[in-house]
Amino acid sequence: METVKNKPSNIRYGQCVFNFIDENFHVARQIQMEDNIDCFYDDTKVPLFIMNAWYRYNGNNNFSRTRLYSEHGHIDAFYTLKLHDNSATLSNLWVDKKYRKNGEGKQLVDMAKEYCHNHNISTISLRVLKKCQWLRIFYKNMGFVESIIDKNPHFIWMTNAPMVTHLLKK
Repeated sequence: METVKNKPSNIRYGQCVFNFIDENFHVARQIQMEDNIDCFYDDTKVPLFIMNAWYRYNGNNNFSRTRLYSEHGHIDAFYTLKLHDNSATLSNLWVDKKYRKNGEGKQLVDMAKEYCHNHNISTISLRVLKKCQWLRIFYKNMGFVESIIDKNPHFIWMTNAPMVTHLLKK
């Protein structure tokens, strides 16, 4: 980011960051238009813009989709949805402690489910620490069932797949 440090004095910091990300990673305009995060005109959006650029660029290279949400001037919540042929893996679901217990986690899971539904993906899987009972309950309340024991004995896989749910109930 030497370019940003040595920017001309007539160019604002946000403009320089935007141009650098646009020229090197080609995701700046997507962030500006699709995510409504615009550091070109608002320098206060630079940290969120950079983080979203990293996730978008990383996501584009790994067939993932990461969403960041900010209504309070910083990142409030995010998740990553890694896409496979007919399934997806939900990971990195995180909500800032200040905004938990307000349904934001449920909203993120619902958004991931809606994205999958709109793209004809019927199965979403996720991996949870076995000892996080509260998290397992959260996902069960969202329609997921424990499906596969992980190779690592500290984790368990959960899925929303109706077929898996049907087989496990027998």
